Amino acid sequence: MPRDRGPEPNFKALVTHEHIPRIVVTGHALQCFVQRLEPSLPGADHVAKPMPRLEDLGSGHRSRPEQGQLNRYREWMAEHVQPHLLQSIRCEGFRATERPRWYRSSTPADGWLQVGGLCLFPIAIDDERVFLTTCECGTANDSDVTWDIALTRHMLHDWLAEQAQI
Repeated sequence: MPRDRGPEPNFKALVTHEHIPRIVVTGHALQCFVQRLEPSLPGADHVAKPMPRLEDLGSGHRSRPEQGQLNRYREWMAEHVQPHLLQSIRCEGFRATERPRWYRSSTPADGWLQVGGLCLFPIAIDDERVFLTTCECGTANDSDVTWDIALTRHMLHDWLAEQAQI
């Protein structure tokens, strides 16, 4: 059944194209976005799976080759995944007034950026930049929701589905 087409109950303000340059997507947020929503993106899963192990080591505990590999993974994600994510935010991103009821994480945040009913990004604000720190899926109890499933469940609006097909 299609969801109500009205605004989300926690809607604060739309993200506009002027906001996009201020958004900094962390490697962790990209990795979570791929693992939770876009595992079928060609090549992304091969990068997203080994990233957490390298990130968990911490910068002072990685060997030079491990740091180099992590940097290559981050560069690949920024080049191939980040544009897709930012397009989603351009189409249906908004600042949320509070965590949606489906959001279960206790990640501290200065605010939240939500993409429809699909996902939520806790944000950290530093001067003029907005950092997306991680990505949580819109259905906390359903870890296999992908972009395509979200479209069929009307977690995103139809006009966003048309944009995703272009």
